[in-house]
Amino acid sequence: MADDKQIKEKPPEDKSGEKPPENKDFEGWLKAQPDDVQKLYGEHITGLKNTVSATRTERDEFKNQLRDAIKNAEKGSKLEGDLTAMVAKLDSANARADFYETAPTAKCKNPKAAFAIMVANDLRTHTGEPDWKSIREAAPELFGDAAANAAAGAGTLNPPPPSNTPNAAMNDFLRGKRGNTT
Repeated sequence: MADDKQIKEKPPEDKSGEKPPENKDFEGWLKAQPDDVQKLYGEHITGLKNTVSATRTERDEFKNQLRDAIKNAEKGSKLEGDLTAMVAKLDSANARADFYETAPTAKCKNPKAAFAIMVANDLRTHTGEPDWKSIREAAPELFGDAAANAAAGAGTLNPPPPSNTPNAAMNDFLRGKRGNTT
């Protein structure tokens, strides 16, 4: 049981007397890491960044194709109206996706409600970006650090089953076979 010994041992203490820097966000933590860790992380997310970039390029090309189709459609026709409505829906979906992408950086706890407030009150900057300061002033309760629910089994909506049921956890089964009930 060498693994048990490793788990119970305390980690080696830092004898330099310096406290490790506190990082309140991921970017700060990442910058404090050695170069090899930063490089590994960069390599890891490169594929994700390329996928996001490709998706945005496809979206923009589709939007341009729709606009070209509108130009070729007969003025006042049903086709022109349908294509114009599709472009408006696409613009709305893109605005919502962009909003949701930036919401975590603004510490928004409820992006759906914040988006509704932004749209209803037209709280955008002159460039069309969300005006986070105005949104925060309109609904301060939507912002702040999200509180984590630290209870065991939280988020499952079901408490763990008692150990005498067929769906009991494996740990409970093993403890019962060993004679422990705790």
